[in-house]
Amino acid sequence: MKLKRRTEIVLETRETTVIRFHRRVFVFCRSCRKKTLHLSTAQASRVLSLPVRTIERLAASGRIHATAADDGRPRFCADSLVAVDET
Repeated sequence: MKLKRRTEIVLETRETTVIRFHRRVFVFCRSCRKKTLHLSTAQASRVLSLPVRTIERLAASGRIHATAADDGRPRFCADSLVAVDET
């Protein structure tokens, strides 16, 4: 009986997201306890490739850090977005 050989090929991929904005907003994040880049809801949605509603739910659950901007709109801590993206 002839033995059959099998070759298994495993590909690992890594994705890098480059964020370029015309106006960068750095705000003190109380959860991180440092000044970090904060993104709008739409920007956070694009970075994580998630719907806006999901971003709002993550903020409500505390998985991402949110701060109210001067205009009342939420801003999301980029460091916490990275942490969510890695999980």
